[in-house]
Amino acid sequence: MRLRRQGQNHTPGEIAQLYAEQASGHGVVFFVHGLLYDDSCWRAATFDMTSAFERELGMFTVHVLYDTGRHISENGLELANLLQALADEVGEAGAHWHLVAHSMGGLVCRSALFQGDKAGMGFTRRIDRVVLLGTPNRGVPLEKGAQLVRLLVAGAPIPLRLSALGLRRLFHSLRLGGRAPLGPIAGLTDFWVYTVPTFFLTFAGRILDMRSDGIRDLRHGAMLREAWEQPPSWGGLKPHRVPVPPLPWARTYAIAGSLSARARTGPAIRATDGLVSAASAANLGPDDELDLVGNGRFALLPGVNHFVMPFSREVFDTLRGWFGDLPNPA
Repeated sequence: MRLRRQGQNHTPGEIAQLYAEQASGHGVVFFVHGLLYDDSCWRAATFDMTSAFERELGMFTVHVLYDTGRHISENGLELANLLQALADEVGEAGAHWHLVAHSMGGLVCRSALFQGDKAGMGFTRRIDRVVLLGTPNRGVPLEKGAQLVRLLVAGAPIPLRLSALGLRRLFHSLRLGGRAPLGPIAGLTDFWVYTVPTFFLTFAGRILDMRSDGIRDLRHGAMLREAWEQPPSWGGLKPHRVPVPPLPWARTYAIAGSLSARARTGPAIRATDGLVSAASAANLGPDDELDLVGNGRFALLPGVNHFVMPFSREVFDTLRGWFGDLPNPA
C-alpha cells in the first residue's frame, strides 16, 4: 500500500512535508480506489475529480494505492497504520481529514477506521467526513452468484453419474428380437454423460476457485477478519455479518448510481449501478449501523453507472454540497 500525489509515490514523511509547504491549514482528502482500479481512476478526459477537489474546494489531495486481491481487513489494517504514520509526521497541527472511496475502497476505509479506533490510533480523531461511492456495504450479487455456481459445479458429478448409470441400464433393457441394439451405445454413456462433462465442470470449478480473497470478501461485504475466518454457512451463501460502526464524530455519506435515468427519492431495492445495488450501497438491512438514509446522507444518482463514479461530474456536484460548509483557507 502506498500514498501517492500527482502520480508519484511518497512516504508519509514526504506527504507531510508537501502539505506543510503547499497547503498548511487546508483540509486533506484521501482518495481510495476500488477493485482492479488504481489512482488513475479518478480522472478522465471529461472530468478530473482530484483537480476539482483542489480547485473548487481548496483541498490537499492524496491517493491511496493498494492490492485489491488481499483481504479487505488486511488492507484496512495497513491503511490504518499508514494514516497513523502520516499523522505522526504531521504532528498536532493540521486541518480535518476526509476519505472519498469508490466500491471496495469504501469497505477498506470502514475497516481501517474501525480497526484504528479499536487500537487507539490518534489519526482517527482527525477524520471528519467519509464518502462511499457505490460501496457494496451489504455485498455484491455477482460474487454471490459466482459462489452459487461454484456450489452447483461441485455437486454436478453426482447427478451426472446417476444419469449415466440410468441410461446404460435403459439401453441394455431395450430389446428387439431378443437383442439389445443399443447395447454398444450403452458402453459409451459413462464417457459422454459423465467423464467429459465432469472434466469441463472441474476445469470451470478451478477457474472459479481462482477468485482472490478480496473478491470473495465482496460477497457479503466482509470488512473484518472475524467475518471471513469463521467456517462458511450454507456453502458461503449465508453471511457471517460483523457490524462495523462508524466513528461517532465522523459524518458518513454514500452515493449509489442507477442505470435507469428515472429519478428516485430513495434507495429502491431494484435500482443498481450495474454492479452494486442501491440497497447495498445504502446499507439497508438488519443492524444498519450507518443509518445513511435516516440521517439524510444518502443520494441516488440516476443515469450514473458504477464504473464512471470516480470521474463523474454529477457525483462531484453532490459531494460539493456535502463539503460546502468547510472553510476554504486563503
